[in-house]
Amino acid sequence: MTLLLAAAAPNLFQVIVLPLLLLAACWMLWQWLVHRRRRLAAGTLVLVAAMIGVANPGLAQSVASAVGIGRGTDLVVYVTTFALIGVTFTMLAMNRRMRMEITELTRQLALRELPPPTAGRTDSSAAERV
Repeated sequence: MTLLLAAAAPNLFQVIVLPLLLLAACWMLWQWLVHRRRRLAAGTLVLVAAMIGVANPGLAQSVASAVGIGRGTDLVVYVTTFALIGVTFTMLAMNRRMRMEITELTRQLALRELPPPTAGRTDSSAAERV
């Protein structure tokens, strides 16, 4: 239980933010389990990690010292930077895939709206040349 709550009394920030994070994590967990939205699993884990970090601020410093980083704040900045890079590349890939799907759908709709070919049709431009 020491991992989740700091030994000292919670400050105002913790009192405000922890219930909001808990509410968001419960909502994401519910969406993940009930509606089968697997992408929300990672978001739920991030919110749980944020709750642990907010509840026990010294934990970031301990982890940072264990991996050879000077301050806990630096560790949080590094992890956030890598997460943002990952999210950016994921969004770019999703955007590219969506553009390709839209292009394919547009192509199919355009081909569907073509008039049917007629059997006895001649090229009018060829007749004009003669």
